[in-house]
Amino acid sequence: MNRHTRQICFRIGSALLGGVGLVFLLHWYSIWNRGYVGGGFIRNYIPAPLSTSSSVNLEFNSFYIAGLTKDSIYLGNHTAPLTVKVLDWKLADGSVKRLRLRPPDSLYRGSVRLHVEPSSSYYVLNGRTGRIYFRSPMDSIADELFRERLYFKNAIPIDARSFILKSESSQTHRDILIKQTNRTMSVDTTILERQIDGVFCTDGMLHYSPVLRRVVYVYYYRNQYILADTNLARVNRFRTIDTTSRARIKVSIIDSDGSTTLGVPPVVVNRRSCVFGVWLFIQSGLVGDNEDPNDLSRYALMDVYNLATHQYKFSFYLPFAGRNQLTSFAVFENRIAAVYGQHLFAYEMRPDAFWD
Repeated sequence: MNRHTRQICFRIGSALLGGVGLVFLLHWYSIWNRGYVGGGFIRNYIPAPLSTSSSVNLEFNSFYIAGLTKDSIYLGNHTAPLTVKVLDWKLADGSVKRLRLRPPDSLYRGSVRLHVEPSSSYYVLNGRTGRIYFRSPMDSIADELFRERLYFKNAIPIDARSFILKSESSQTHRDILIKQTNRTMSVDTTILERQIDGVFCTDGMLHYSPVLRRVVYVYYYRNQYILADTNLARVNRFRTIDTTSRARIKVSIIDSDGSTTLGVPPVVVNRRSCVFGVWLFIQSGLVGDNEDPNDLSRYALMDVYNLATHQYKFSFYLPFAGRNQLTSFAVFENRIAAVYGQHLFAYEMRPDAFWD
Protein backbone atom coordinates (compact mmCIF):
# COMPACT_ATOMS: atom_id res chain seq x y z
CA MET A 1 0.00 0.00 0.00
CA ASN A 2 1.56 3.27 -1.10
CA ARG A 3 1.59 6.49 0.82
CA HIS A 4 -1.31 8.02 -1.14
CA THR A 5 -3.51 4.98 -0.50
CA ARG A 6 -2.69 5.03 3.24
CA GLN A 7 -3.67 8.70 3.43
CA ILE A 8 -7.01 7.97 1.75
CA CYS A 9 -7.69 5.06 4.13
CA PHE A 10 -6.73 7.22 7.10
CA ARG A 11 -9.10 9.99 6.02
CA ILE A 12 -11.96 7.55 5.44
CA GLY A 13 -11.36 5.94 8.85
CA SER A 14 -11.19 9.33 10.55
CA ALA A 15 -14.42 10.40 8.88
CA LEU A 16 -16.17 7.21 9.99
CA LEU A 17 -14.95 7.56 13.56
CA GLY A 18 -15.89 11.23 13.57
CA GLY A 19 -19.36 10.41 12.26
CA VAL A 20 -19.89 7.74 14.90
CA GLY A 21 -18.65 10.12 17.58
CA LEU A 22 -20.98 12.88 16.36
CA VAL A 23 -23.97 10.53 16.38
CA PHE A 24 -23.06 9.43 19.91
CA LEU A 25 -22.72 13.01 21.12
CA LEU A 26 -26.03 14.04 19.53
CA HIS A 27 -27.73 11.02 21.07
CA TRP A 28 -26.19 11.78 24.47
CA TYR A 29 -27.24 15.43 24.26
CA SER A 30 -30.81 14.56 23.30
CA ILE A 31 -31.05 12.18 26.24
CA TRP A 32 -29.48 14.73 28.62
CA ASN A 33 -31.87 17.40 27.38
CA ARG A 34 -34.80 15.16 28.28
CA GLY A 35 -33.33 14.43 31.71
CA TYR A 36 -32.67 10.75 31.01
CA VAL A 37 -28.89 10.70 31.09
CA GLY A 38 -27.16 8.18 33.30
CA GLY A 39 -25.41 10.43 35.77
CA GLY A 40 -22.23 8.48 36.42
CA PHE A 41 -23.77 6.34 39.17
CA ILE A 42 -25.05 2.79 39.57
CA ARG A 43 -28.17 1.78 41.46
CA ASN A 44 -28.22 -1.17 43.84
CA TYR A 45 -31.50 -2.91 43.10
CA ILE A 46 -32.99 -5.58 45.34
CA PRO A 47 -35.10 -8.37 43.84
CA ALA A 48 -38.88 -8.52 44.33
CA PRO A 49 -39.28 -6.02 47.21
CA LEU A 50 -43.08 -5.80 46.77
CA SER A 51 -44.89 -8.94 47.89
CA THR A 52 -48.59 -8.16 47.40
CA SER A 53 -50.76 -5.31 46.11
CA SER A 54 -54.38 -4.25 45.79
CA SER A 55 -55.96 -1.40 43.84
CA VAL A 56 -59.13 0.63 43.48
CA ASN A 57 -60.47 3.11 40.92
CA LEU A 58 -61.03 6.48 42.63
CA GLU A 59 -62.99 7.80 39.58
CA PHE A 60 -61.21 11.17 39.73
CA ASN A 61 -57.54 12.11 39.22
CA SER A 62 -57.52 14.91 41.80
CA PHE A 63 -56.72 12.76 44.86
CA TYR A 64 -53.44 12.78 46.77
CA ILE A 65 -52.25 10.98 49.90
CA ALA A 66 -52.85 13.19 52.93
CA GLY A 67 -51.63 10.69 55.50
CA LEU A 68 -51.35 7.08 56.60
CA THR A 69 -52.10 5.22 59.80
CA LYS A 70 -51.78 1.60 60.83
CA ASP A 71 -55.34 0.91 59.67
CA SER A 72 -56.19 3.54 57.08
CA ILE A 73 -55.19 5.55 54.02
CA TYR A 74 -56.37 9.19 54.01
CA LEU A 75 -56.80 10.93 50.67
CA GLY A 76 -57.15 14.66 50.10
CA ASN A 77 -58.71 16.13 46.98
CA HIS A 78 -57.30 19.16 45.13
CA THR A 79 -60.71 20.13 43.72
CA ALA A 80 -62.63 19.54 46.99
CA PRO A 81 -60.12 20.77 49.60
CA LEU A 82 -62.14 19.88 52.72
CA THR A 83 -63.19 16.42 51.58
CA VAL A 84 -61.31 13.42 52.98
CA LYS A 85 -61.64 9.92 51.58
CA VAL A 86 -60.66 7.18 54.05
CA LEU A 87 -59.95 3.58 53.02
CA ASP A 88 -58.54 0.56 54.79
CA TRP A 89 -55.32 -1.01 53.51
CA LYS A 90 -57.24 -3.71 51.67
CA LEU A 91 -59.01 -0.88 49.78
CA ALA A 92 -62.30 -2.66 50.42
CA ASP A 93 -64.02 -0.37 52.92
CA GLY A 94 -64.13 3.38 52.39
CA SER A 95 -65.86 6.48 53.70
CA VAL A 96 -65.97 10.18 52.90
CA LYS A 97 -65.69 12.94 55.49
CA ARG A 98 -66.19 16.68 55.13
CA LEU A 99 -64.17 18.97 57.38
CA ARG A 100 -65.51 22.19 58.88
CA LEU A 101 -63.31 25.17 59.69
CA ARG A 102 -63.66 27.65 62.54
CA PRO A 103 -63.52 30.46 61.49
CA PRO A 104 -64.34 29.78 57.82
CA ASP A 105 -61.65 30.41 55.21
CA SER A 106 -61.40 31.21 51.52
CA LEU A 107 -60.53 28.01 49.68
CA TYR A 108 -58.46 28.49 46.54
CA ARG A 109 -57.80 25.50 44.34
CA GLY A 110 -54.26 24.28 44.75
CA SER A 111 -53.49 26.36 47.84
CA VAL A 112 -55.13 24.11 50.45
CA ARG A 113 -53.55 20.86 51.54
CA LEU A 114 -54.53 18.33 54.20
CA HIS A 115 -52.02 16.64 56.46
CA VAL A 116 -53.12 13.66 58.55
CA GLU A 117 -50.94 12.36 61.37
CA PRO A 118 -50.64 8.68 62.40
CA SER A 119 -52.79 9.64 65.42
CA SER A 120 -55.58 10.57 62.93
CA SER A 121 -55.28 14.28 63.82
CA TYR A 122 -55.98 16.59 60.88
CA TYR A 123 -54.19 19.74 59.78
CA VAL A 124 -55.63 22.02 57.11
CA LEU A 125 -52.88 24.15 55.52
CA ASN A 126 -53.91 27.13 53.41
CA GLY A 127 -50.77 28.77 52.07
CA ARG A 128 -52.58 31.52 50.18
CA THR A 129 -54.36 32.93 53.24
CA GLY A 130 -51.69 31.83 55.71
CA ARG A 131 -54.17 29.99 57.90
CA ILE A 132 -53.43 26.68 59.65
CA TYR A 133 -56.18 24.63 61.25
CA PHE A 134 -56.07 21.66 63.60
CA ARG A 135 -58.68 18.99 64.31
CA SER A 136 -58.13 16.26 66.87
CA PRO A 137 -59.66 12.80 66.35
CA MET A 138 -62.28 13.59 69.00
CA ASP A 139 -63.44 16.92 67.48
CA SER A 140 -65.82 17.60 64.61
CA ILE A 141 -64.46 21.07 63.73
CA ALA A 142 -60.94 22.20 62.82
CA ASP A 143 -59.89 25.36 64.68
CA GLU A 144 -57.40 27.97 63.54
CA LEU A 145 -54.11 27.75 65.44
CA PHE A 146 -52.30 31.07 64.97
CA ARG A 147 -53.40 34.67 65.07
CA GLU A 148 -50.46 35.81 62.98
CA ARG A 149 -50.85 34.59 59.42
CA LEU A 150 -47.91 34.10 57.10
CA TYR A 151 -48.12 33.29 53.41
CA PHE A 152 -46.37 29.98 52.75
CA LYS A 153 -45.67 27.60 49.90
CA ASN A 154 -45.43 24.52 52.07
CA ALA A 155 -45.78 23.65 55.75
CA ILE A 156 -45.22 20.66 58.02
CA PRO A 157 -46.26 20.24 61.67
CA ILE A 158 -43.65 19.51 64.32
CA ASP A 159 -46.43 19.24 66.87
CA ALA A 160 -49.86 20.83 67.38
CA ARG A 161 -48.34 24.23 68.21
CA SER A 162 -45.18 24.31 66.10
CA PHE A 163 -44.69 24.36 62.32
CA ILE A 164 -41.93 24.71 59.75
CA LEU A 165 -42.99 26.87 56.81
CA LYS A 166 -41.39 27.34 53.42
CA SER A 167 -42.13 30.89 52.33
CA GLU A 168 -40.73 33.75 50.25
CA SER A 169 -38.81 36.74 51.53
CA SER A 170 -40.65 40.03 50.95
CA GLN A 171 -37.27 41.75 50.52
CA THR A 172 -35.25 39.41 48.31
CA HIS A 173 -38.15 37.32 46.92
CA ARG A 174 -36.07 34.21 47.56
CA ASP A 175 -37.30 31.09 49.32
CA ILE A 176 -36.78 30.95 53.09
CA LEU A 177 -37.70 28.67 55.99
CA ILE A 178 -39.68 29.85 59.00
CA LYS A 179 -40.43 28.24 62.34
CA GLN A 180 -43.78 29.39 63.66
CA THR A 181 -45.24 28.60 67.07
CA ASN A 182 -48.18 30.01 69.00
CA ARG A 183 -45.75 32.40 70.69
CA THR A 184 -42.74 33.03 68.46
CA MET A 185 -41.57 33.15 64.87
CA SER A 186 -38.00 32.73 63.60
CA VAL A 187 -36.77 33.14 60.01
CA ASP A 188 -33.82 31.43 58.34
CA THR A 189 -32.48 32.75 55.03
CA THR A 190 -29.38 30.55 54.74
CA ILE A 191 -30.50 26.91 54.76
CA LEU A 192 -31.87 26.98 51.20
CA GLU A 193 -28.75 27.83 49.19
CA ARG A 194 -29.17 29.89 46.03
CA GLN A 195 -27.52 28.65 42.84
CA ILE A 196 -29.37 30.65 40.17
CA ASP A 197 -32.44 32.64 41.17
CA GLY A 198 -33.15 31.62 44.76
CA VAL A 199 -36.68 30.46 43.94
CA PHE A 200 -36.78 27.73 41.30
CA CYS A 201 -33.25 26.55 42.01
CA THR A 202 -34.08 26.06 45.72
CA ASP A 203 -37.47 24.46 45.14
CA GLY A 204 -38.02 21.19 46.92
CA MET A 205 -40.02 19.01 49.30
CA LEU A 206 -40.43 19.52 53.05
CA HIS A 207 -40.73 16.61 55.51
CA TYR A 208 -40.32 15.87 59.21
CA SER A 209 -38.99 12.76 60.98
CA PRO A 210 -40.42 12.52 64.52
CA VAL A 211 -38.06 9.62 65.25
CA LEU A 212 -34.97 11.74 64.57
CA ARG A 213 -36.63 15.08 65.40
CA ARG A 214 -35.23 16.44 62.17
CA VAL A 215 -36.66 18.58 59.42
CA VAL A 216 -35.89 17.06 56.01
CA TYR A 217 -35.68 19.10 52.81
CA VAL A 218 -35.15 17.42 49.42
CA TYR A 219 -34.25 19.59 46.42
CA TYR A 220 -36.02 18.97 43.11
CA TYR A 221 -33.18 20.03 40.82
CA ARG A 222 -29.95 19.01 42.57
CA ASN A 223 -28.54 15.93 44.27
CA GLN A 224 -28.91 17.10 47.84
CA TYR A 225 -31.11 16.70 50.87
CA ILE A 226 -30.88 18.68 54.11
CA LEU A 227 -31.35 17.67 57.75
CA ALA A 228 -32.02 20.41 60.31
CA ASP A 229 -33.09 20.41 63.93
CA THR A 230 -36.51 21.79 64.84
CA ASN A 231 -35.03 25.21 65.62
CA LEU A 232 -33.37 25.35 62.17
CA ALA A 233 -30.05 25.87 63.96
CA ARG A 234 -28.06 22.68 63.36
CA VAL A 235 -27.95 21.93 59.64
CA ASN A 236 -26.30 19.08 57.71
CA ARG A 237 -26.26 18.51 53.96
CA PHE A 238 -26.01 15.16 52.21
CA ARG A 239 -25.78 13.99 48.61
CA THR A 240 -28.07 11.63 46.77
CA ILE A 241 -26.44 9.00 44.55
CA ASP A 242 -26.60 10.92 41.25
CA THR A 243 -24.07 13.58 40.29
CA THR A 244 -26.24 16.61 39.46
CA SER A 245 -24.88 19.05 42.02
CA ARG A 246 -26.07 22.18 40.20
CA ALA A 247 -29.64 22.82 39.06
CA ARG A 248 -30.07 22.54 35.27
CA ILE A 249 -32.77 25.15 34.85
CA LYS A 250 -33.26 28.26 32.77
CA VAL A 251 -35.27 31.09 34.32
CA SER A 252 -37.11 33.59 32.08
CA ILE A 253 -38.69 36.93 32.97
CA ILE A 254 -42.25 37.70 31.83
CA ASP A 255 -42.21 41.22 30.36
CA SER A 256 -45.81 42.08 31.22
CA ASP A 257 -45.44 41.83 35.00
CA GLY A 258 -41.76 41.14 35.66
CA SER A 259 -42.42 37.74 37.21
CA THR A 260 -40.20 34.76 36.53
CA THR A 261 -40.91 31.35 35.09
CA LEU A 262 -38.98 28.32 33.90
CA GLY A 263 -37.95 28.98 30.30
CA VAL A 264 -37.51 25.32 29.31
CA PRO A 265 -38.52 22.05 30.98
CA PRO A 266 -36.01 21.50 33.81
CA VAL A 267 -34.02 18.38 34.56
CA VAL A 268 -35.80 17.05 37.65
CA VAL A 269 -33.40 15.10 39.84
CA ASN A 270 -35.81 14.21 42.65
CA ARG A 271 -39.45 14.06 41.56
CA ARG A 272 -41.23 13.06 44.77
CA SER A 273 -40.24 11.98 48.25
CA CYS A 274 -41.54 10.92 51.63
CA VAL A 275 -40.15 10.11 55.07
CA PHE A 276 -41.08 7.33 57.46
CA GLY A 277 -39.03 6.76 60.61
CA VAL A 278 -35.36 7.00 59.66
CA TRP A 279 -36.03 6.22 56.00
CA LEU A 280 -36.13 8.68 53.13
CA PHE A 281 -37.78 7.47 49.93
CA ILE A 282 -37.08 9.46 46.75
CA GLN A 283 -38.62 8.96 43.33
CA SER A 284 -35.68 9.81 41.11
CA GLY A 285 -35.94 11.56 37.76
CA LEU A 286 -32.61 10.27 36.42
CA VAL A 287 -31.48 6.85 35.28
CA GLY A 288 -28.24 5.25 36.40
CA ASP A 289 -25.53 3.80 34.20
CA ASN A 290 -26.92 0.28 34.76
CA GLU A 291 -30.46 1.19 33.62
CA ASP A 292 -32.49 1.56 30.44
CA PRO A 293 -33.65 5.17 29.81
CA ASN A 294 -37.06 3.76 28.88
CA ASP A 295 -37.48 2.64 32.50
CA LEU A 296 -38.58 6.18 33.35
CA SER A 297 -41.73 5.69 31.29
CA ARG A 298 -42.53 2.30 32.85
CA TYR A 299 -41.57 2.59 36.50
CA ALA A 300 -41.05 5.00 39.35
CA LEU A 301 -37.36 4.65 40.23
CA MET A 302 -37.29 4.62 44.03
CA ASP A 303 -34.09 5.27 45.99
CA VAL A 304 -33.98 4.58 49.74
CA TYR A 305 -31.69 6.41 52.22
CA ASN A 306 -31.11 5.90 55.92
CA LEU A 307 -31.30 9.35 57.52
CA ALA A 308 -29.70 8.14 60.74
CA THR A 309 -26.55 6.87 59.03
CA HIS A 310 -26.74 9.21 56.01
CA GLN A 311 -26.28 6.24 53.67
CA TYR A 312 -27.89 5.20 50.43
CA LYS A 313 -29.28 1.71 51.01
CA PHE A 314 -30.87 0.41 47.80
CA SER A 315 -33.37 1.06 45.00
CA PHE A 316 -36.46 -0.64 43.67
CA TYR A 317 -39.01 -0.25 40.89
CA LEU A 318 -42.57 0.86 41.58
CA PRO A 319 -44.46 -0.08 38.39
CA PHE A 320 -46.77 2.44 36.75
CA ALA A 321 -50.45 1.56 36.44
CA GLY A 322 -50.85 1.23 32.67
CA ARG A 323 -50.32 4.65 31.15
CA ASN A 324 -50.82 6.47 34.45
CA GLN A 325 -47.64 7.73 36.11
CA LEU A 326 -47.14 8.14 39.82
CA THR A 327 -48.69 11.34 41.22
CA SER A 328 -48.48 10.77 44.99
CA PHE A 329 -47.03 8.19 47.37
CA ALA A 330 -46.36 7.63 51.06
CA VAL A 331 -44.91 4.90 53.27
CA PHE A 332 -46.07 3.49 56.61
CA GLU A 333 -44.04 0.69 58.18
CA ASN A 334 -43.72 -1.95 55.43
CA ARG A 335 -46.54 -0.64 53.25
CA ILE A 336 -46.69 1.84 50.39
CA ALA A 337 -49.76 3.73 49.21
CA ALA A 338 -49.45 5.14 45.69
CA VAL A 339 -51.80 7.19 43.51
CA TYR A 340 -51.55 6.87 39.72
CA GLY A 341 -54.00 9.29 38.15
CA GLN A 342 -57.40 8.06 39.33
CA HIS A 343 -56.10 4.74 40.69
CA LEU A 344 -54.92 3.97 44.22
CA PHE A 345 -52.57 1.04 44.86
CA ALA A 346 -51.56 -0.44 48.22
CA TYR A 347 -48.34 -2.47 48.30
CA GLU A 348 -46.71 -4.61 50.96
CA MET A 349 -42.94 -4.64 51.11
CA ARG A 350 -40.57 -7.31 52.32
CA PRO A 351 -39.70 -6.14 55.86
CA ASP A 352 -36.29 -7.83 55.73
CA ALA A 353 -35.33 -5.73 52.72
CA PHE A 354 -36.07 -2.37 54.31
CA TRP A 355 -35.47 -2.41 58.01
CA ASP A 356 -32.02 -2.82 59.52
